[in-house]
Amino acid sequence: MRQILDRIADKWSLLVIALLEKRTLRFTELRKSIDGISQRMLTTTLRQLEHEAGADRADSLSYCSAKG
Repeated sequence: MRQILDRIADKWSLLVIALLEKRTLRFTELRKSIDGISQRMLTTTLRQLEHEAGADRADSLSYCSAKG
């Protein structure tokens, strides 16, 4: 439990979760909404959140990639 709390407490994860709580966003919309995050960091953050949620991205994070 502690590891999960440590992971979601980092600044990028909190921003991603806060934005996705409001509505579904495409990857590029999400990246533009978070000032200072690189494409690589956003990808890494999303993958880690998906992994820790134990579900696929559509179910756990409600974001869409540019490909759909």
